[in-house]
Amino acid sequence: MILTDPHKRLTFRQKSYRQCGLSQRNRSDSRIPDFGIAWTGFEVRSEILNIRWGGIRRRDARRAKHRAVFIIPPQAAPDLLLCREACLVLHGPHRVLVVSDADGGEMVSVPTGASRCPIVIDASGQDIHAEIARIREQGPVAEVELPGGVKAWSVTSYEEIRKLLVDPRVSKDAYQHWNAWRSGEVGPEWPLAIWVSVQNMVTAYGEEHTRLRKPVATAFTARGVTALRPRVAELTEGLLDELAALPAGEAVDLRERFAHPLPMAVMSELFGIPGHCHGALHRIIKTFFSTAITQEEAQDNVRLLYATMADLVAEKRLAPGEDLTSLLIAVRTDDGAALSEKELIDNLILLYTAGYETTVNLIDNAVAALLSRPGELDRLRKGEARWADAVEEALRLDAPGAHSVLRYAVEDITVGDTLIRKGDAIMVSYAAAGRDPQWHGPEAHRFDVTRPTRRDHLSFGHGTHYCLGAQLARMEAEIGLSRLFARFPGLTLAVAPDELRPQSSFISNGHQELPVHLAPVACPPGPGGTASPAVRPRSR
Repeated sequence: MILTDPHKRLTFRQKSYRQCGLSQRNRSDSRIPDFGIAWTGFEVRSEILNIRWGGIRRRDARRAKHRAVFIIPPQAAPDLLLCREACLVLHGPHRVLVVSDADGGEMVSVPTGASRCPIVIDASGQDIHAEIARIREQGPVAEVELPGGVKAWSVTSYEEIRKLLVDPRVSKDAYQHWNAWRSGEVGPEWPLAIWVSVQNMVTAYGEEHTRLRKPVATAFTARGVTALRPRVAELTEGLLDELAALPAGEAVDLRERFAHPLPMAVMSELFGIPGHCHGALHRIIKTFFSTAITQEEAQDNVRLLYATMADLVAEKRLAPGEDLTSLLIAVRTDDGAALSEKELIDNLILLYTAGYETTVNLIDNAVAALLSRPGELDRLRKGEARWADAVEEALRLDAPGAHSVLRYAVEDITVGDTLIRKGDAIMVSYAAAGRDPQWHGPEAHRFDVTRPTRRDHLSFGHGTHYCLGAQLARMEAEIGLSRLFARFPGLTLAVAPDELRPQSSFISNGHQELPVHLAPVACPPGPGGTASPAVRPRSR
């Protein structure tokens, strides 16, 4: 909010009293020091307020025996001072800073990166990309405030994120490296605690990460994923048959009837989860990714999630099968030890929730993008691009996981021009990386299946924490999309694209529902899985 011309010299005598709504009587009661300040700028940080100004002498600042009232102009100056006590009050349309330093405490220098007002993240995720644009305006690194008042550094630059993800000075282990978690300032009562409290291969650091990841990686080799292809195709056709049997003319929620059940079926078979558990798990995971729920709702859901996974483990111990859950129960690490019960369950939670939700959002977002830009769908049908290209562009345009919560600085590090202190939390924005105009150009917000940089996204991470299930998610999406549009060549959105409602999450990036009209229906492929003539393979 611009209150004054930033180039004018303001003093308390000239303007401050009138603009703050303070009377001459207020001035005479000595609550306000009688010295002038030439302002060049100010930006507010919640709770503790960081002040940027020029033209003020330190000895004058310390003369504030009681309270000083400052008008807040819009620009910022190079020098930074931090007041021991400060609060923000409102006088009519004006924002006014009231600074108290009654005990004579000195004002101290603070890092440049802490000079801006943290952007408060919308817990409901109603416009993730608009929010990212506001964060990006502050630079490639900016301070944000997560639900519950937790502070973190948001990184939105593709290049900076890519470097950060392979930096050994950055950890995901809150127990070792997050000051706020170790001190108890943030604890299990935080609504997002499940995202940092789990102890699995993703949150492990260094050799511990290798120990936990190695046994699981064998299940996601290229050969293993390829072997699943016929079963994924079979499951896809079964779901399309169900869609084709629905009454004609009615709008269908494609997220609920296709994007959700396909990865649910694949992951359930992979983990050996019985069918009677699918409905409960679907509800648990939906709540798991919702970041707008209350603390009580989050804690109840976490208890239900752990109880459900513990029951699955107990069942598999009694009757092991050819599935990933049984494999993890039986696995031994390099030192010959089994996974602890918490490691076992936390890894199952990671693999199942990530493998499921990522693919749901990928299919959902890809269908929405193709139906919103039918010209891109025509390119696929004409063979000008492959379905794999559409999958990569969908991953770039809308990362299924918008933000990664959280990482921590193992030591003081500099990201861009910002100093991030040891123990500070870092939120990596995969959604921002995919639309970074510095990397993808000014049209980064457009869906283009032939975009040269379509594969330059970080939606599956990068480096040691690269997603084990990336190949599987790509395969499910490619098979699902190609066969969906082959079976239903007249598929259209049942609402305008801007009427699609986002999920209530700043982490999970998809829609609450995806209403479509299916007609007309084409003939299903033959036994060999041959694609409909409506979709021709790309010539090489």
